[in-house]
Amino acid sequence: MIDETEKQYRHLVDVLPIATVAERDGCILYVNQECARMFGFSNPEEMIGLPVVDFIAPESHQLVSERRKRMRGFSIHCLQFSSTPPVYTPL
Repeated sequence: MIDETEKQYRHLVDVLPIATVAERDGCILYVNQECARMFGFSNPEEMIGLPVVDFIAPESHQLVSERRKRMRGFSIHCLQFSSTPPVYTPL
């Protein structure tokens, strides 16, 4: 069961005006409404399970790979997309 603190945190992330993603092993676990809107989805759940790399500009793939290597040991990465084409920023 989700405790009250987690509910409050999820609500905060859900209403952020910054596109935010949680991913594991390259697959999207969670996106907020702003992220779904940025990529043309009406419902954030439509993005769950999709490869995060599909939403990153090809010219940023190397940068993403390098940053993910530095974050090894973390099972879930939280990202922000701040432009189009998207720029990957670990939180």
